[in-house]
Amino acid sequence: MSVYRRLSNKKPIKTKYSSMARVPIKADKVDEAMKLAQKMDDDLEEWVASRPKRDNSSITDMTAEELAEELNNHPAFIKEIDPTKPLPPLLEGLQALKYDCESPVEKAENYKEDGNVNFKRKQYKIAIDNYTEAIKIKCPDKLINAQLYTNRAAAQMRHKNYGSALKDCVFATKFVPNHMKAILKGSECSVKLAKYQQVMNWCDIGLEVEPTNETLLATRQEAQNALKSQERDRRKEEMRQRKEDEKIDKLYKAIRSRGIEMDRPESEITPTWLRQFFEPLHPSGSVIHLDDAGVLHCPVMFVYPEIGQTDMIEDFTESDRFIEHIETMFGEGVAPAPWDRNRKYTSDAIQIYYEDKNEERLVNIPSTNTLLQILTDKRFTLHCSTIAFILLIRGDSFTQTFLDRYKTS
Repeated sequence: MSVYRRLSNKKPIKTKYSSMARVPIKADKVDEAMKLAQKMDDDLEEWVASRPKRDNSSITDMTAEELAEELNNHPAFIKEIDPTKPLPPLLEGLQALKYDCESPVEKAENYKEDGNVNFKRKQYKIAIDNYTEAIKIKCPDKLINAQLYTNRAAAQMRHKNYGSALKDCVFATKFVPNHMKAILKGSECSVKLAKYQQVMNWCDIGLEVEPTNETLLATRQEAQNALKSQERDRRKEEMRQRKEDEKIDKLYKAIRSRGIEMDRPESEITPTWLRQFFEPLHPSGSVIHLDDAGVLHCPVMFVYPEIGQTDMIEDFTESDRFIEHIETMFGEGVAPAPWDRNRKYTSDAIQIYYEDKNEERLVNIPSTNTLLQILTDKRFTLHCSTIAFILLIRGDSFTQTFLDRYKTS
């Protein structure tokens, strides 16, 4: 005798399966349902026969733990379903029966029901899949479609996919323009995306349906205030950017007036390119700039290739001579740098070079020269907002090896 027939006189057992909501079986499905019931009986008997044989097969000989495990392994007593694993055959059969209906409305409702159950269980990804499958059916019922898109939007919002959720709200209102849940979700998504004009538009649509809706009235007022603040911030940023562009343009004209070459033809230089060119490259934030007296200030980096070290001079004016900084850093009576263990770097021994990238050579410069004299040298090109110079030791073996890699002048 089948277990299912033995239970036929008892009250229906309420299950927790999201995919096992009761579905009325039409008359033309009775035969198919009976066949499925018979198959389930056969599957159960086959499952029982496949269980390991025991020396004492009486259920009374099982411990409480063994009995619990036995029942938990049976599909009829499973309390929860792991969505990452395949369904047991019996449950798979029931689910197939649930969705094996001719009516697209009924099928969409079944998927929606599954989505709602999974949403309540906080399984939002599965709920999204359920709603999506229902949407694919293209159910002719406009209200059901509006509900599906709105519910999917709610699930998307739990994953903070506000852009996708907003699109679903728009689709929902295409089916039912006054669908209040979609309108509320649309306004909420727009708030999250800081699209305050859209928030007000959603609220206006909703208030045409419910003029006294307190949530919409409060949201609209908050959005209106936020929009004013956003516009004020935008105007401030535009003003700041204009001032910054004016300062950069003044700096660019000062550089050109001094005859300093930049690494881009003048015809290709745009305000955007200049903003990027004069951005600070060093963590100190030092940049090329003009002071109130119109004097050019530059961040300069000394590179010591033998040691693999650098020094940053954040404010090297155009009138400063290199020897002045060299004396300050390596002059007589100055403590050597921690990396200069042999005290090789002295103001008398240091030679200064810059790289002529166009000719791929190093150019030796006198330490008595000013920065402006170097910047206006026809061989020099300004490549970025931090100017680098290479410091080597005169007569050192490393210096000779390093210079051999370049053409020098």
